[in-house]
Amino acid sequence: MSAPVVKYTNLIPVRNSSQPEFMAMIAATLQPLADIAAFLNTIPSLYDLDNAIGVQMDTLGVLIGVTRPGGFSDDMYRIILKVRILNNHWQCNKPSAYALANELFTSLGFSFFIEDNANLSITLGVIGEGVPSGEIITLLTGGYLDVKPVTIRIAGYAYQSGAGPIFAFDIENSNFSGFDVGSWATLI
Repeated sequence: MSAPVVKYTNLIPVRNSSQPEFMAMIAATLQPLADIAAFLNTIPSLYDLDNAIGVQMDTLGVLIGVTRPGGFSDDMYRIILKVRILNNHWQCNKPSAYALANELFTSLGFSFFIEDNANLSITLGVIGEGVPSGEIITLLTGGYLDVKPVTIRIAGYAYQSGAGPIFAFDIENSNFSGFDVGSWATLI
């Protein structure tokens, strides 16, 4: 790959640029430097989180502070890395917890919920079109989603045991429903 040196040689005054041997020497001297600069300009795009793959993704994980869980695809690992970055911006309140969790689970086809157990503990869960895969359960339970204040403990995790909403009393929406509609939650 040869980067153009014209932008540098165009800066040479007319008195010197009319000398062909001088211009050839300057071009030969600048060409390796221009090639190095062109190569260095490509490095950020290689490690862009949205474009990185394989070893590049693993390198980003080291920089961000999350190692790749065994068997996770690049796409799932990318989500984990993005969530880790978002964790650093969490405002320690329920709306920002939902924003963070939705970044993680909405793209996977699931909704996130927080159940306040009224005893300084919460239950975190996901609801989707079906039972979540092992990767999604690992994302939920693996500590990647840090959405609890320091004084609150996570009592458990939940997901629906079948398609459709989770069974609940006094709630009727797309995530929770009553008799004949809701399915039991599976607690982890």
